[in-house]
Amino acid sequence: MILIITLLLLTQGLHCQDITGAIDIIKHCEVYSSTPYMDLDSNLAIGYGYKVNVRYGQFMSEIEASNKMVEDLRCQIKRLNKLVKVKLNNNQLNALLSLVYNIGIGNFARSDLLRKLNKGNYELESEFMRWIYVRCRNQECDIENCKKKQGGLVKRRIKEWKLFNLNEKIK
Repeated sequence: MILIITLLLLTQGLHCQDITGAIDIIKHCEVYSSTPYMDLDSNLAIGYGYKVNVRYGQFMSEIEASNKMVEDLRCQIKRLNKLVKVKLNNNQLNALLSLVYNIGIGNFARSDLLRKLNKGNYELESEFMRWIYVRCRNQECDIENCKKKQGGLVKRRIKEWKLFNLNEKIK
């Protein structure tokens, strides 16, 4: 599988950007599905959480899903480079890529995590852990804007924070 990922990176022009850390977290946390499914936020998804133009009856092979993920991550790198004003090491970039793949670039752009990071604050564990909630389904909660903690997101944020916090020289 690492060989396939490496080939995908090389064929998509990412040879200078090692994004295997993000890919590892995403593939561990976003279980591959060859057919459409409803994600935790009731969005129709396929592959590794891919949500663009998904429709019932669609099929996506694991290779196609990996290609879509790498393509999306490549786009997210460009977007992150525009938003993040401080230097990141490769582990920090990979952690943010995984986070953005999950929460979306718009949510990240409006986050306190980005605001604090751009002020040079790299102690962001509590900011990562703010992204562990999903909206309650109507029948589960009567409170407007009700959110509940989701165990899978807790584990994912811990993985992302640990990767973000791994010591690596900033280039």
